Amino acid sequence: RSLCLYEAPWADVRLGWTSAGFLGDIARWLARAAVGELNEADQPLEPFLFGLGRFVVVPSDLWDGKAGRKTYVAAYVHDRKDKPSVLKLQSTNALPETGCLHVVVAVGTPSVQASMHDCPRNMMELIELLAHGGIDLLSVMIDQLGLLFETGYIPRQTDGLLLLVTLPRQRKPKYETEALETWAFVMLPIRDAAIATGSFEAAGAGKRLGRLLTRQFDDTKARAVEVETLRPVTAIDRKTAKLYSGLDSESRDLNVVLVGVGALGSQLHDHLSRMGWGQWTLIDEDIVLPHNVIRHRLGEHAVGYPKALAVDLANTIETPHNPVVRAFAEDVLSIPTNGEMLEACRRADLILDVSTSIAVARFLARDLDSPARRASLFLNPNGQHTVMLMEDSGRSVPLDALESQYYRAVLRDDRLDEHVKRHEHFRYSAGCREVTTRISQDDVVLASALLAKQVRSVGEEAMAAVWQQRADGSMCRVEVPLSAMIQEEHGGWNFVLDHSLVEHANALRSERLPAETGGVLVGYFDVARRNVYIVDALPAPHDSEEREDAFIRGYAGLRDEIRCIEARTAGQVGYIGEWHSHPDSAEVAMSCDDAKLLQQVADEVRADGHPGIMMIVGANQAVALYASEA
Repeated sequence: RSLCLYEAPWADVRLGWTSAGFLGDIARWLARAAVGELNEADQPLEPFLFGLGRFVVVPSDLWDGKAGRKTYVAAYVHDRKDKPSVLKLQSTNALPETGCLHVVVAVGTPSVQASMHDCPRNMMELIELLAHGGIDLLSVMIDQLGLLFETGYIPRQTDGLLLLVTLPRQRKPKYETEALETWAFVMLPIRDAAIATGSFEAAGAGKRLGRLLTRQFDDTKARAVEVETLRPVTAIDRKTAKLYSGLDSESRDLNVVLVGVGALGSQLHDHLSRMGWGQWTLIDEDIVLPHNVIRHRLGEHAVGYPKALAVDLANTIETPHNPVVRAFAEDVLSIPTNGEMLEACRRADLILDVSTSIAVARFLARDLDSPARRASLFLNPNGQHTVMLMEDSGRSVPLDALESQYYRAVLRDDRLDEHVKRHEHFRYSAGCREVTTRISQDDVVLASALLAKQVRSVGEEAMAAVWQQRADGSMCRVEVPLSAMIQEEHGGWNFVLDHSLVEHANALRSERLPAETGGVLVGYFDVARRNVYIVDALPAPHDSEEREDAFIRGYAGLRDEIRCIEARTAGQVGYIGEWHSHPDSAEVAMSCDDAKLLQQVADEVRADGHPGIMMIVGANQAVALYASEA
């Protein structure tokens, strides 16, 4: 007989174990057992069986009530000498050559916890054991095996029977069922187990088993059938993956389109998919090349395969509880002409852009016909900063508007001084675009884990942030201030700016009243879509003339400042035009002098193919935007 005195393993208990203390523990155990106080109210019920049988990993659908009509392949995983091994079951549609297990399911009646039973060694002991749980094993086996043999199945010596037992357990009589305890028992071969019931006979070796009209049970034959006790562990499904990950297991699954399945994208998907989060569509036309292996989720075995398809295959093998809905080895820019990709995007709740392509981000923001919320996720050139730009759920601040406000934060926040600084590239082939960067795998893993947490926990509002990695691996979050987008059209160009920029320009105006003031505008053009993104309005150079009836913008230090802006944003942001203020008594319509200035600006930038741009700021936050023809 055994007493369960300690919850901790013996290796830990022995550190403080003494013989005197041991006797005291036994005395306390017996005293509490005598008055029925051995188990605390919150303590799990005592198991039905005592023993450390091997684990059997069973598919999650094994408990769906249809297990008796399925066939399973059984395979031992890493069978070690003198160590418990694990048996894994996998459903199959055809009988394998190496043998299989046929499932018989039994459910007991509620029983009160009592002394634990020893594991049965043979079929007779199993019959007697399960009687304590309210299960007539012979009747269960006869009924379910009879259905199996009626299909014409001829049992082989390598085929076995797997009995799955569910035992409802109560803490005390008439209490509600507190737990459902499951056990599994393997009997080999299935032919001997069936004959031992006394209800089946065989006409000869290799023949079908026929059913007898009367039961002729022989306990000698039953004792000859050996039984192995296994502890069933259900394979992970999406619901339990969420539960074990601390997520809401009843939450609705978001339809997610992942654009870009490279180093960051593949690991982001891996983190979230393992937790059962999201139903995924993958889009990436690139293939896995040798240099990708050091940072990609996939290894050397995937070299030469399209990234999206290879990640889909790896997901099927490693995390089948959350399969990829569809993987496309296609250019994301071809979505409008690809009906299946377009439909996937239209069904999506969230589109994650991890492509590191500005063209893709602009396409997703402006050209894709889908109600889905968008986000851009990327690393800075040296991999030490992680960036997330997430639209609000109503898409009132789209991805391209977030991009321009992110650039303004890069220009204004001293913590981002080196954020977009160019770093050394390495060529992996002869092509002029075939370069890669020096970023470590642990930096990518750290960034992907951080972004995974952000993606699944972000609120409804738009957000933009940069996480800077310190030397010790800790992170410092830099919040990007966001404000509502403003769009205005003039001269065939669409201006994209925001209220924060307008407030900034008005603040500069108010400081100089009653005089006029102004300066230059910095931003960038999307010529293909005829969009002008205004990132910031610079204050007047110190050599400017500011009068009550005029403003003449100076140029002292301006060229160096523009060069600094270009360097700080890796050439993305530069000079785009001029701005100035009007006094309270004037509207923001262009005067004759303003029209001449706009034409002069247009002449200056005509060589670049850009239009002349002018912004006029007036009283009461009034703003007017003007564009000349390029």
